[in-house]
Amino acid sequence: MIRITKKFDFEAGHALYGYDGKCKNLHGHSYKLLVTVIGTPINDPHNVKNGMVIDFGDLKRIVQEQIITPFDHAMVFNSNSPHQELAESLRAKGHNIISVPYQPTSENLVIDFAQRIQQQLPPNVQLYSIRLCETESSYAEWFASDNPQPVCSLPDADGYIFDLDGVLVDTAKYHYLAWKEITKEFGFELTPEHNEQLKGIGREVSLHKILSWAGKSLSEEVFAQTALRKNESYLQKISHIDHKELLPGVLPLLQQLKSKGKKIALGSASRNAHLVLERTGILPYFDAIVDGTMVSKAKPDPEVFLKAAEALHLSADRCCVLEDAPAGIQAAKAAGMTAIGVGSPEILKGADKVISSLANG
Repeated sequence: MIRITKKFDFEAGHALYGYDGKCKNLHGHSYKLLVTVIGTPINDPHNVKNGMVIDFGDLKRIVQEQIITPFDHAMVFNSNSPHQELAESLRAKGHNIISVPYQPTSENLVIDFAQRIQQQLPPNVQLYSIRLCETESSYAEWFASDNPQPVCSLPDADGYIFDLDGVLVDTAKYHYLAWKEITKEFGFELTPEHNEQLKGIGREVSLHKILSWAGKSLSEEVFAQTALRKNESYLQKISHIDHKELLPGVLPLLQQLKSKGKKIALGSASRNAHLVLERTGILPYFDAIVDGTMVSKAKPDPEVFLKAAEALHLSADRCCVLEDAPAGIQAAKAAGMTAIGVGSPEILKGADKVISSLANG
């Protein structure tokens, strides 16, 4: 692992309400900000960033957008203090004012800055530390090692098999929108309640369900064309996705499992799983991928999870499945695996354990 650092300078002012020293008054600082990230240099001669952890230009863009541009030559006030009235008065007169929900000390600013930067870094790069200097001799520091990101608690297993949509990434909404376009042609309004029943199953099975709800039938040829059009619409909608589509807790959990030597697989009905993992930057964490192109039976049949366990060279009883759909939970239990539901306990009643997200539970 290699650490790289970039330095930034900006001017900003603040006032510390209730403080017992001179900093209770309006004053400014010539801040120096040092941002250090850590990662493994890219080893791909075909990649234009070959040999880099992250392009310094990309790191500069992230910090500029998140911190330097908004904070440079701004006055920072605590929105939870009487200073907010002063802030609004100055803002109305055209001054650059930033209101934050905390006392704007260097300590709190560095916490805020860390969160802003972390949300924008690609998955293969982690924020290592931040140093914010108020003066030449006074600074606050944030270290990732002191601030571990929250992850859910999972039962011990040798392998962990993840569903894709609704567990790792927030792409279920794109399936829903694509299906709504199709159902409008039938004069049928697809509701969120209907969509819950489509989670975790392939598009052909989904289309059969939709036709049943709508009281419609299609010829074999039109059925195939309709399923294809739905997929093309979905692909168009996900063409722009990146690591920001990852759900809370995904990256820290994958990193934690890898650090413990656990095997990780994907078990998804999606036929576009590889594309989604690649676009969101988490593909390298997976030892095996079993998707809709590799199975003949849809969940709740256990085929997809049994094939994932086989690909990991593990017995089913040493695997833990993370699913957000009832059909997926049923498939995991039928496979003889531990089933962890991600979402609502009311919907995922058959799970061994239900967590609200991968960030907690």
